[in-house]
Amino acid sequence: MCWSVFNFAGCLKSKENLSLTYFQVLLPQALDNGATPYFALIICLWGTIFLEFWKQKNAELAYKWDVDTYEEEEVNRPQFRGTKVARDPFTGKLESYYPKWKRVLKSMGSLAVISFMILLVVASIIAIVVYKVASKKWFSKVGSGMSSFTSSVLNTISILLLGTLYKNIAYKLTDWENHQTSSEYEDSLILKLFGFQFINSYASLYYIAFFREMTQSNGVFNMGSDYSDGCGENGNCMSPLSMQVAVLLIAKPMPKFFSDIIKPILLKKWNKLKPYCFHSRTNQVLSETNLSGDNTDKTENDIFIEDEYNKPQLDEFPLSEYTEKVLQYGYLMLFASALPLAPLIAMVTTLIDLRVDARRLLWFNRRPVPERAEDIGMWFTILSFLNFVGIITNALIVGLISNYSTKYKAYKHLIPLNSTLLVDFNLTASHNETMSSTVNVSFTVRSFQNLWIVIVFENVALVIQILAAYFISDEPDSIKRAKKAELKHMESILSHNGLKSGPGKSIRVN
Repeated sequence: MCWSVFNFAGCLKSKENLSLTYFQVLLPQALDNGATPYFALIICLWGTIFLEFWKQKNAELAYKWDVDTYEEEEVNRPQFRGTKVARDPFTGKLESYYPKWKRVLKSMGSLAVISFMILLVVASIIAIVVYKVASKKWFSKVGSGMSSFTSSVLNTISILLLGTLYKNIAYKLTDWENHQTSSEYEDSLILKLFGFQFINSYASLYYIAFFREMTQSNGVFNMGSDYSDGCGENGNCMSPLSMQVAVLLIAKPMPKFFSDIIKPILLKKWNKLKPYCFHSRTNQVLSETNLSGDNTDKTENDIFIEDEYNKPQLDEFPLSEYTEKVLQYGYLMLFASALPLAPLIAMVTTLIDLRVDARRLLWFNRRPVPERAEDIGMWFTILSFLNFVGIITNALIVGLISNYSTKYKAYKHLIPLNSTLLVDFNLTASHNETMSSTVNVSFTVRSFQNLWIVIVFENVALVIQILAAYFISDEPDSIKRAKKAELKHMESILSHNGLKSGPGKSIRVN
């Protein structure tokens, strides 16, 4: 009872501890329960349906904007430097080209640089893990939660810094490779950026999910149990994995919001003040731009043009937006089963980002120059890759680190194991069974049932994915009918002019 005035402070403390204990018990149950595998299946199915309907939308827009054959008619990049000349067999004109073997050698050099950057990512993860196990003693009075939180923040900062550094390196490497067309250049750049960002963004999550528990007994690098980075006494890593996913989903968009809103405003102010900062050219600039304060001769149109000119340009806007959205899509497809709130968090941050980008395009930056494209290029292949990897990752999460196999006895529905089979499986049956053999049997059976859960989940998810891809057409029926009508119309025109194609000939409509 807490009626005593002298015991009031202690009573409050006991209530706080009770609330904290209740929260610590309730949170893992909310994140890891019997609905986890079904939620993971829904996420995998949603990813497949999303891409199939995107194919239809892409086909509709490509036909509407007349870019469905754009890549076949693409011209060389202005930055392309051909070192040799050859005669085109169709046109008979001399055209410059770049030897393929040189580009292959340069690609191998780029691969070496990318490998070095990936090693830096691994080194940063190791450093953060060492900091975490060492800081547990520093924050022993506060609690281990502070150590986990600070390490999550440091990991987010490391991801942002290394990602920014590698982005600049990737641009330099792709320019050095000297690609001929814009599509080839963008595909190569996208592969470099995503290959690194995949490791940079998801490596820490894979470590928490599948490798962190290995340090439970001997500690990190066999430093001892005092330096263990395990997931607690129950060995469940779902809670720290959920917290890391939440921190990344919430914290990663923050620097972008700053760069999209604050940075353009500062650059616009700087462009206005820049003529006054360089005194050697002040008079010349003032006379040319009429910034001396006398705006009587300026029309409203002149003021508008000058204001637009002072706005900063949008550099690589589509590429940065694609990268951000695809990485967020990866968090959902790979680790949403560990954090059921991940889709809601992603939806809120995406809606905010859309409004920020809309205001950025209309108010803070110069209007970008539109570029033609047939599709989203390599990004669609990457999204399909994330769908496939997401099935494997979710299967491993459900089967290896989730409590689904033990708490909800899922193995009883997957494989009819009885006590005799369990004992015979380990060859430890005896009338006087020892404790070690019992532990051996239990561990082996649990591993066996976890393997079955992984196999069943993967196969069910893959079958659902294949069926969804089979029954959902890549093109809408309206686009198919429009293309057939266009082909018949072209054939009628050629037939009317006496150019009807004969046997073995085909007419290609561009």
